[in-house]
Amino acid sequence: YYIRAITLVNQMKRRDFFKYSLLLTIPFQKEGLHAAVDQLGKLKNRHFKILEVEGSYKEIGYKTGKFFRKNFESILAGRKEWFNKLVRISETQEGKNRSEQLLKQTRRYFPQFLAELEGVSEGTGIPFNHIWDMSIKSELLVLDKEPTGCSTISCNSGNKLWLLHNEDGHMTYNGQMFLVKVNPPSGISYLSMVY
Repeated sequence: YYIRAITLVNQMKRRDFFKYSLLLTIPFQKEGLHAAVDQLGKLKNRHFKILEVEGSYKEIGYKTGKFFRKNFESILAGRKEWFNKLVRISETQEGKNRSEQLLKQTRRYFPQFLAELEGVSEGTGIPFNHIWDMSIKSELLVLDKEPTGCSTISCNSGNKLWLLHNEDGHMTYNGQMFLVKVNPPSGISYLSMVY
């Protein structure tokens, strides 16, 4: 896999990100594509590290959690206030109700993803309820206020996949993003951006 990634961390408004990203959907030659990126000026190019995992859903989660354990620790250390707020919201009655409702639906319709999150919990050493809280952060934070969101656009350019991501999150996530190629038991492989 050769994936060229462009990541913006709190550098560009979402509307501008979409506007400039659309330029990359025009079929450029290699030099033209690089020239377009260079003209944007604010974009930082870097290659993402890629972890490839396979196995049961729980094994996939465990391997991913173990591989990214230090990233989890770094992010949680840099986002203590945010994380503590998330936990406080999850412990309110409204937060518990929302969490339990989502957990019930996930258990019913997507038990494989719960198994994966359980594996992440074991691999990172972080309690499952905290991994779950982070997984439903938008649904919990909206109880307090409307959360910000990120945008990701992918563009296939011949033998290269361009991944453009506007990170509207905290600066702690800068340099913590990776790609994971997952080969689950379903047989449908996928790439996922994680941090």
